[in-house]
Formats: sequence, C-alpha cells, structure tokens
Amino acid sequence: MNMKTDYRYYVVGEDNLDLILRGESVRKLAYTDFFSHKSMSKKKTGVLVAHDEGSKAPWRPLAIVCHEENVRRMCGRYAHLRSDLSPISVWCHLISPTFHNTIHKINHYPSFRGTVAAWSGLCVAERLLLTGKTQRSIPISACLGTATFAIARSTGLWPELAVPKIIERFSATNALCGNESPDQRKQERIASVQNSLLPLWLCLSDLANGGKRSTEDDLTPLIRALSELMLARERSLDNEGQWFSSPLLDVVPEAKVFENITEQTPEERLGLFDQLVWLLKHTRSSETPRRDALAMVAGYLATVAAGGEASLSLVHGFADECPELLGWSYLLGGIGERITWTSGFDGLGRLVARELTRPFRIDESPNCDFAFDEAEVLSDVELQQPLIHLKIKQSKTLSVGIFPGVNVVVPVNDHTTLDTPQFTREETQERAKPTKFNENALAILADEIWPHLQHRVADEARHHASQKSTYTRRQSGQKGKREVHSDLVSMPEKK
Repeated sequence: MNMKTDYRYYVVGEDNLDLILRGESVRKLAYTDFFSHKSMSKKKTGVLVAHDEGSKAPWRPLAIVCHEENVRRMCGRYAHLRSDLSPISVWCHLISPTFHNTIHKINHYPSFRGTVAAWSGLCVAERLLLTGKTQRSIPISACLGTATFAIARSTGLWPELAVPKIIERFSATNALCGNESPDQRKQERIASVQNSLLPLWLCLSDLANGGKRSTEDDLTPLIRALSELMLARERSLDNEGQWFSSPLLDVVPEAKVFENITEQTPEERLGLFDQLVWLLKHTRSSETPRRDALAMVAGYLATVAAGGEASLSLVHGFADECPELLGWSYLLGGIGERITWTSGFDGLGRLVARELTRPFRIDESPNCDFAFDEAEVLSDVELQQPLIHLKIKQSKTLSVGIFPGVNVVVPVNDHTTLDTPQFTREETQERAKPTKFNENALAILADEIWPHLQHRVADEARHHASQKSTYTRRQSGQKGKREVHSDLVSMPEKK
C-alpha cells in the first residue's frame, strides 16, 4: 500500500536550518506550502522537507531555497562545521528564489514545443564536429556533455534563462573540473564550433519557447523559416520546401528554386547543393545574415537531396570549413519530427531525447555528483586535487548540476581525481630510479619466505621419492609377468 507523503516548507535562520537538515523534530516550527510561498528575506533560508505518514523515519530534506549571495556562506559553513552533510548538493537540491518562483508542482516538466528531435540531432552534430568520429562510436555520455545539451535542457526547464548565460555556466563548469585541454588547436576548434552553432542555438531556443525570446533582428527570417517548416510537417502540407524558403527569399533569392524542389531529380538537387555551398564559401564573413541563411538552406537540402538521413553524408566533408552546415542539416532534419528522426543516429537521438524530456522531480535526490554553485565554493585550485572537498568517487567523468535539474557530463583530467595518487616531478623521478627490489624482486622474495617453506619442501621430496621407489618396484614386477605371458602365448602348442 502506498503511503501518503506530507510536504512542509520552513523559512528559518541558521540554527533551525541545522536542526532540519539533521532530520530532527521540527514540529514546533511554523511551516507553509512550498508552491505558494514565494517571498523570503535574504537573511532566511527555505527548506522543503517530506515525510511518509505512518513511518518512523525522520523528515527528509528535499530542497534548500537560498539567495545566490548566501550560497557561499552556507556551503562553506557546512563543509567546515558539519562535513557529514557536505556537499549538500549531492542529496538536496539547491534552488534560488528565481527558480523557486517557477515551480508549481512536484514534477516540473520541460517544454520544447516539438523541437526535441531537432535538439537531439544538434547534440549529435556538435559531438561529431568536436571529435570527428562516426555516430556509431559516440557514447551517450559524450552527447550529454555538449553545450547544445546544456542549452536545450536549461531552456526547456527554465525558459527565462538566456543562452549566453547558459554557455557561460557550461564553460565555467568545464574549467572548474579541469577539462581544459592544453592543446591550443583543440581550444580553437571548440571556440570555432561554438561560434558557428550560436545562431542555431538562438533560433531553436526561440522556436522552442514560442517566439518569446529576444533575439537579433538578423535571425528573424531564420526563425520564421523554422516555424513554417515545422507547421508544414505537422500538417503534412504539400511542398514543404516552398513554406520553408519563403521567409528567406529577401536574404537568399537563390532559395526560390525550393518552390518546386519535389519535382527535381536527385542529380539536380545535388547540383543545387554544390552551388549553395560554393556561394557560402565565397560570401564574406561580414555578411552574417546571408551566410547564416545560405548555410541553413544548404543544410535543409542535404536532408532531402537523396531521401532523408542517408544524404547527411553530403555535409560531413565540410565540417572543418563550415561547421554550421553540418549543424543546420542535423537540426532541420528533426524539425516537426517525433519518431523517425529521434530513432536515428544509431539510437543516439532517442537516448538524448529521453534525457532532454526527463522531468525535474523536487522530491527525488539530485542525480549529479555535485552542483556547480557548491563546487565553486569548495574547490581549491591551489591543490593537486582541486575538488577533494567534494568527495568525488568517480575518476573519468563527473555529472555536474549547472542549474536545478540540468546535469552535464564533464570529462575529468587526472589531476582532479581522488583515486589516483599524485606525485611531484622529483617524487616521480625518485620512484623511477632502479633499486635492489626492482632489480631482483623475486630473489629477495624467495629469501624471505624460504625458511618457512624449507622443511615442507624436504618432507614433500622424501614423500615423493618413497612413492617413486614403490612405483618402480611394482612396474618391474608387472613387466616380468607380461614378458612371461607373452612367451607362453607365442610358444607353439605341443601335439
């Protein structure tokens, strides 16, 4: 039988906060409803607790509502005075009043307005651009560590978050966890890919939020084109290319040929694709609106040139020169699609879509290793293990909460892990010097254990010699008998 859960929300000072987090009795304190109480002074902290009726278990803290300027003091205090409760964000959600004001139920569902497949495809595209690997070799964790996933999940759950702020938090998280490659070329590649995908992120986030976001005027034709394409696919309208290209004609007059794209042969479409790519390459970087629109129409053509996903191979060869071309093709293939596209990419699209649409449950413990807000307080860059105070157990990747319910996977460099011993350069050189143990380890080991084995070996040798002597005598006797028997058999029978 399911027990009913009782939820209470307390707004308290530091002393009572300690009591609540320890799960002690709070019956004498005044409480209110978490979803209706939306105001709190900066000297107070809100705590949502839960208790199953009829259970003797203590009240469970679920979420702490704390003003951003007080997070540093609170997390630092618990790390020093109550280390058994630190880090807090491992078992209790950290929420600012801004996020609290937008939560109205236990389950907080993200909203994407039919763009989940497009976001999923763009996550895969970004990982392809950064690694150059094939879809088959990309794990789901790699897609969950992209800036695209962070933006999609964040704007889906919290529409008021601006894309630049999300990118800033995402980059800070990677820097905090030591995921900064010393390879200058790799850093330049990451910056180039992010700059190329920025217009795509802005357009898609605006579309996903019903056009309520403030974007640059230059992106308006692109957003309208996405909206028309989505409408055409949702209503199964004929000649979707005409609907898609109409808002772009003022910027790219060449897109007028899309009005009869369904009547063109695959060879004609491939020729048009080559023409659009040539125009894109020869358009000056200062002509941003035209370059963005050319990349968009060429990316769309790649999704229909040879009939769907198979034609995406057209854009892979331009990943270095025009990263946005690959991004647009993977994005546009998913606009208005619900099943086909998300099932593609060797199953990656479906897995990414599942993580994007997962609800944020306030009554479940965070499924991250720690939240960025707390890690920023407890990390110490002067140490060889900057994250040691966060009690990390994993060594390869970390799941970091950059916003409530938004977790990104971050690869961790060796110097931030706790399971691998770290040594200075001098210590490493000292350990590498040849020693008597390294030169003849087996001989020394034998000398140490021989006194304990000597009498056992002697006894075993005597026992073995005795058994061998007995066996030899028996074998000699049996051999004589066999020879006599053989002679008797071979002798001719006397008449």
